[in-house]
Amino acid sequence: MATSKKKTRKLRGHVSHG
Repeated sequence: MATSKKKTRKLRGHVSHG
């Protein structure tokens, strides 16, 4: 889960909920 959050943060971060 931690890795998923880190990846989303790098890709967008702001669009984590999409």
